[in-house]
Amino acid sequence: MTIEPQLRLLLERFGSGRAWYHGDLEGTLQGLLVLNFSPQTGVGGGATVGLRYRMMIEKRIQPFVEGGLGIGGIDFNLSSQDDGFEFFIEAGLGARYRLTSSVALAASLHWQHISNAQTHLPNVGIDTIGFMLAIETP
Repeated sequence: MTIEPQLRLLLERFGSGRAWYHGDLEGTLQGLLVLNFSPQTGVGGGATVGLRYRMMIEKRIQPFVEGGLGIGGIDFNLSSQDDGFEFFIEAGLGARYRLTSSVALAASLHWQHISNAQTHLPNVGIDTIGFMLAIETP
């Protein structure tokens, strides 16, 4: 299970309201709290920086793609992955549904890779695919 609070900052707006690529490029800063339950219990944490491109071709439904890189640490007690310093790589694909002018519901399919980039052995890496739900403010 992962808890990921995120801050977004508008970097650039692309296209006019009629262009198919009309949307916002946002910078993201995200905290990570990772709770592992199987095969061993453990905890991890860190932070990532990234980009999100949100298409605004429709007022209420706004598809997006996002990705990020970060650093942190884990304590999972796994035989295939060394505990301690780790790198985080993330990517997601999803959509926002605007409930009101100031609140949106977002859902995405999210991939995350955790690895120490061969700085310590063992380093098989940990890959997860999950479904994320979020309440966002535009």
